[in-house]
Amino acid sequence: MTDSWPALRYESRISHGDVKFVLCDFDLAVLGNKDGTAADTMAHHRTLPFMAINLLEHENMAHRLYHDYKSLFWMVLWCAMTVHNESQPGPEKAKIKTTLDMCETGTHKATAGQKRTHREDIEALPICGPFK
Repeated sequence: MTDSWPALRYESRISHGDVKFVLCDFDLAVLGNKDGTAADTMAHHRTLPFMAINLLEHENMAHRLYHDYKSLFWMVLWCAMTVHNESQPGPEKAKIKTTLDMCETGTHKATAGQKRTHREDIEALPICGPFK
């Protein structure tokens, strides 16, 4: 029954207007110790582009609420870089792809370094269309 609601809203041309971000993917969730540190060494096998820089640089750092805020910032920035990427001219499209690929495929430390560079020089980011 619940699967039919989105289809019904779509067919009726109803715009929901309520954006929700899911910051915790329980497929990637790990158990934590009482001090907030990860009990599992696999704790940092998450989506690197969205992780807070501190968590990328320090494997056993306790996860705090402000890390989720930082993750939200990186998600919004990711959307700003990809939302109109297909309509970008060749060089801009290639620059965006290169930047995103480095964050997806690099090591934790390399991804953290890439993010630090972006954070310090936000004007140099290849942001698309209306987000500029």
